[in-house]
Amino acid sequence: MDAQFLLLPEELLIEIVQVSSLGSIICIRQTCKRLYNISKSAAVWRYIASREHPQPLLLERPVESYTPDDLEVLVLKRRRVEVGFRKLMQGGKSPRFKISLDCYVNGTMHLIRGGRWLLISTPNGGVIYLDLDIKLQAASNLFNPWRILVRERTTSRNYTTHMSIDIDHTSPYLKFNLALLCFSSYLTTIYEIEVWQVTMELNDRGFGVGLQAKLLNSFSDEPPQWVGSVALQGDNLLCTIFVSPSYRTHVVVLPWKEANSADFLKRAIDCHSLSFSFVHATPGQRLFTADNGVGRLIDLSSVPETTTILAPQGIASLQPLATAPFPSYITNLSGFTAYPDGSVRCVASDNKTLYGIVGSSTSGEDPNSESLQVIPLAKATKPTDFGRSIILSDDFCLMWSTSKGLTLRQIAWPTDPSSKSDIRHLTDNPGVRLDRSTPIAHKANFSCLLDASSGRVIVQQRGFLYVYDFALLS
Repeated sequence: MDAQFLLLPEELLIEIVQVSSLGSIICIRQTCKRLYNISKSAAVWRYIASREHPQPLLLERPVESYTPDDLEVLVLKRRRVEVGFRKLMQGGKSPRFKISLDCYVNGTMHLIRGGRWLLISTPNGGVIYLDLDIKLQAASNLFNPWRILVRERTTSRNYTTHMSIDIDHTSPYLKFNLALLCFSSYLTTIYEIEVWQVTMELNDRGFGVGLQAKLLNSFSDEPPQWVGSVALQGDNLLCTIFVSPSYRTHVVVLPWKEANSADFLKRAIDCHSLSFSFVHATPGQRLFTADNGVGRLIDLSSVPETTTILAPQGIASLQPLATAPFPSYITNLSGFTAYPDGSVRCVASDNKTLYGIVGSSTSGEDPNSESLQVIPLAKATKPTDFGRSIILSDDFCLMWSTSKGLTLRQIAWPTDPSSKSDIRHLTDNPGVRLDRSTPIAHKANFSCLLDASSGRVIVQQRGFLYVYDFALLS
């Protein structure tokens, strides 16, 4: 190395190392003691951690509390995940470990971005969590699972539960709100909707060792209709309800921080025959719906109050922020993922095509900046290629079908959505089947999750959790 290079100011050397590749940094630190110390400095690794793509690293505590070695380990783990994905796509065997659950799961699971904390709702109205970084750890209760039974003064009730998570990205520590729907028709039909604030339990060194929850609000009643699902997004709680005898789906918009049970049915949208699974809250206080060949992006603040749930505002009468032609026979629609460029994306499928939905959800002052596009991503070779389960995380899609089993596929988002030549067909990217050794049985009671940032896939079946960790391939 030219000795003149070392005469540069340290601030300039730090900037040079910051924009270097990881391989170059390893080589740089082997040249001399000065460059070794610079390559180990906090300024270098804080910058590298902030530039991670396609999503920045999700840190559980303030970046200042991490040592440079801690940040280097996190960045290198992300690289191991990328290498593991490449090896998997080239035919590598997917590594996994198994966890036995001591409860029956009939609700929902959620894997917090980063792949460490797994939350599972249980039939007794509770939520348990697992720290997947500790493979032999038993599940812990996030809050008292019998609290609803105590309020109802009964000893036995089996709940159908549904859970939604909204992460607070402004908090220096991991913090998120959790909405839990408990629905039961035992003796009398009742629903209970609760919103909890979940934070990390810290040890003396400030490291997260568990999760703790505080109840923020709850809504309880004997509803005239059937509550199907909940979605939490910022200050709004969205509930899908099925209204009989008209057989219509309504979306209730509830400002959960100030509202009470009496406010539950004040603001609702009549979505006609829309399926529960085709209603999604997106970042930026937006609502996405797909029905009758039209996809709509709606501002939640535009939903007016209604005098009765039997005659709310029709979705077609609301002025959407953006619309796009949408396939009429969609069978699957994943949840939306927010990207650093301000866009939100999800994937949907019918029997022939895998579609990507790209929308802007900036909630800015200019309503004309909103957009919505539906892009064909892949073509099926068989009608059964796209099955009943579809999950999107970053640029990877997890699908289950009767013909291909549990398949992980990398999504090649077109650089120009209007260009048909940029569409990648399924025959060019068939994906990799994960359940070759132990196939998931047809019509089996199972659920699955994907977190591309940690390289983990979770499959729950018959009381067991199967955790695929692709970082172990590298």
